[in-house]
Amino acid sequence: MNFALPRAWTTAALAFAAAAGLADGARAQPAWSAPIEAGPDIVTEFSRYRQNAAVTDDGGLAALALLGHVPSGYDPERGVAVVKRDAVTGAERWRRVFPPSSTSIGNAFAIAALPGGDVAVTGQADYLTRLDGATGNTVWSKPMPLARYYARAMSVDSGGNLVTGANQVSDASSVTTYVAKRAGADGSLLWETQLTPGGQFSVNLFVFAASDDDVLVVSGHAPLLPAPVTPHYYAARLDSATGAVLWRTELDQAFFTGADPADVALTADGDLVFGGNRAGLQAWIGRIDGDTGTPQWLVNHAGLQAVTDLAVTSDGDVVAAGGETYASATTGWAVARFAAADGAATWFRQLPLNPTRGRGKVIGIAPDGTVLLTGSCAVKSLCIAGVSPLDGADRWWYEQNYPTAADDFFYLPEAVFDADGALIVSVALPSANVTGGVSTVTQQRLIGPWVDAVFKDGFEE
Repeated sequence: MNFALPRAWTTAALAFAAAAGLADGARAQPAWSAPIEAGPDIVTEFSRYRQNAAVTDDGGLAALALLGHVPSGYDPERGVAVVKRDAVTGAERWRRVFPPSSTSIGNAFAIAALPGGDVAVTGQADYLTRLDGATGNTVWSKPMPLARYYARAMSVDSGGNLVTGANQVSDASSVTTYVAKRAGADGSLLWETQLTPGGQFSVNLFVFAASDDDVLVVSGHAPLLPAPVTPHYYAARLDSATGAVLWRTELDQAFFTGADPADVALTADGDLVFGGNRAGLQAWIGRIDGDTGTPQWLVNHAGLQAVTDLAVTSDGDVVAAGGETYASATTGWAVARFAAADGAATWFRQLPLNPTRGRGKVIGIAPDGTVLLTGSCAVKSLCIAGVSPLDGADRWWYEQNYPTAADDFFYLPEAVFDADGALIVSVALPSANVTGGVSTVTQQRLIGPWVDAVFKDGFEE
């Protein structure tokens, strides 16, 4: 199956590029494009609380995908595929396929790069597994708490140890977050801490290893009943050596009320920044002190509406992207920049791209400050745009059309920078043959004006 398709520029995209003064040379070009194939169907969603791809220090790219049909709702009978390819050429090095497990939901997975090219993965039969970077063989495998179809997260500290988080639902009204540190060499358990926010439905989980190897956690729940929904989220800092809770801040009480955090990022000085939505109509951005858990500031932005993703600039400002909401579905892409000191909005832009499918997502920031955005932009098209950090003005543009896709809606893609500064994007393509999911995941390596980028947002830093 060949997904290295010729680019087809839509009328809307051409008009946008022309209006922005973007010549052909300002349009990014793909270096390679390849599907992830490991069976008759691959079903996946790329969401911010799922870590889908990681660049390894041996020039590789490791990615996760789900296998099998999803005939109705959340189906536990799904396997997980791990594929490692050469980041520069796209050539596949190896793949591992883990069969379905009746005790786990396959989409609660995460992947992280370890020193020497090895990778660690979760999501198969409730195990944390280290795979050899050269062969894909299992180095060690350790059980994790049952996460059902809820979130998992993973980070690697400065010593190559793995910090994992898993949200477990023990009954209809209790959610427990397990945070554990394991030795990277053999998987031995160094410590485990349980955090219990309560509630019925846990949807977001973020775990970061701070510069001093303390662990920063954001977790919580959105209860199913009673209506209206009142989310409950918290942030905590855990001691690097023991896992003891150093501080815990109840975010919905001390920081924001009735709002969900869609994304969380760690700043260079160790603070946590949050982006979320109030009632799906108004975006909020906030910051808390990473050392003490003290809220610093919180701002709302009605024009931005739904936040999907955050990035942090080199000077600590926050860039947030979003746009389309289920309530209006008319805004197109939207992006704004907020000052590090007080959260004041320095600029805001709406990009009129395929407004009925127009959620944008921040995927990175280049050393020159260029903000990289991605999302659906036209019928059956994925677009990536670079805008100025000073005012959001357009700098360059890339569009890939997928004529075989069943719909014009693409799940928001994951993207990572490789060692050469090229951008590798993983895209989930809709299919008419799969209910409740998509049937093909394809990856592209793009070479454009962001080459030599060394800073990015996300979990694979």
